Amino acid sequence: MQRVSYGGGAFVTTDEVAEALLEYAAVLANAGRAATLDVPAVGAEGPEVLKVLVGPASQIVAEPVAEPVADLEVRPFLDEVRDAIRDHHARPALPDPGSTLDWDV
Repeated sequence: MQRVSYGGGAFVTTDEVAEALLEYAAVLANAGRAATLDVPAVGAEGPEVLKVLVGPASQIVAEPVAEPVADLEVRPFLDEVRDAIRDHHARPALPDPGSTLDWDV
């Protein structure tokens, strides 16, 4: 399990979710984009889903914790994030319309 610190708060989630969240945040930052995600987490009452905005200014830290492994439904989140990462990598890079670079050289 990992404690993810983000936006002045923190939440606990699985290793896989924390890793996917960090990877997607990096992809979004490199693209200058943002996205809102429904992240599975462990709350005081048990499993919960948190809305998390990630983008270029996101400062996210994940650290291992000795929490007992919770029964979180992580597959939909992981599928969504992995698909988004794959889609991002599949898109061709387009020139910035405001750029002064000559792309025909």
